[in-house]
Amino acid sequence: MGIRLIIVAVRGDLLDGFNRHSASEPMRLFDITISAFAGTVLGIFFTFILMVLLGGTNGGIWLDIFIAAAVTASGVVAHIVLKGRSKAFVLGACIAVAIMSTFGTFQMSNILTHAEVLAAGRKWCLATADDVTITSVDQLGYFSLNKGGQHSPHLTLNIEGLELHEALNWSIRRQKFDPSYFAFNRCEPLKYFAENIR
Repeated sequence: MGIRLIIVAVRGDLLDGFNRHSASEPMRLFDITISAFAGTVLGIFFTFILMVLLGGTNGGIWLDIFIAAAVTASGVVAHIVLKGRSKAFVLGACIAVAIMSTFGTFQMSNILTHAEVLAAGRKWCLATADDVTITSVDQLGYFSLNKGGQHSPHLTLNIEGLELHEALNWSIRRQKFDPSYFAFNRCEPLKYFAENIR
């Protein structure tokens, strides 16, 4: 949008450049592309805001599916109702949120699968911010997972026989457990932990 503002300002039509169709097809396509890109950035930002606001709830995978379905429906409505740059902007935002939400529906399964593989038959447990032990799989959803504080990881895997500093922290972006580097949450490892929280 900023680029487009500069262009219309240089051309001398700043006041009406955004209120009428571009004179040329390439410029119109450029406007739509910029609008779609801006909408995508906003959609990603909005997803992160939702993740923070909904963190700590028990929505689980159903919350992830609901958000993906809701923004997909919103995108369909926008496609039917809106036109031009507005349509591109809203569709960009909706598509970004829908993709990230759909990606997030696999998080719960990823966490439990990776944890069991890493534990290799040993007792283990999952703890979120402030050393709160996970008690339900619904706490592991993409949006519902507690995002922690400034110095507290989202989720820590503690495995029997490992020192505390050897605990592993969940990476939402990478969808895998990484070394904790001395920032971790504590919990008491249990046998059949996955079965206990299902």
